[in-house]
Amino acid sequence: MRATSAILAAVGALAISLAAAGEEKKGRGVDYDIDVSASTRQLKVGERGKIVIAIVPSADRKVHKQAPISIDLRAPAGIVLDKAKLGRSDITKDSEKRLELSVGFVAKSGGEQSVEANATFFICTDKWCQRMTERIVIPVHVQ
Repeated sequence: MRATSAILAAVGALAISLAAAGEEKKGRGVDYDIDVSASTRQLKVGERGKIVIAIVPSADRKVHKQAPISIDLRAPAGIVLDKAKLGRSDITKDSEKRLELSVGFVAKSGGEQSVEANATFFICTDKWCQRMTERIVIPVHVQ
């Protein structure tokens, strides 16, 4: 726990000092992309599906291996998620080029529905680390 706190403090201090130094804009499309294409997009009432959120760092960038990752999920009443909060224990693929987290769900009622996710994670290069936050919407059609 103490080591994790020290790492977070160092990452935070580095991010603040670089931001104050006028670093170029960072974020989605520049430092990383979010891919949800492996998520179940269409299913029938009563069937199981899964939400897959992949963080794909740009060249020369990576998702920090020790910093926390948090994804808070919200779904309408017609979709019942297996869990509403994802973290490091939910990582299903972890490589230099892609980090995936996933969660299962059951479709309880028909119609166009959306699962919303608020993600927090750290993207780094050899010179800087930056805390990123991202709002993600995954549409699901239930027949």
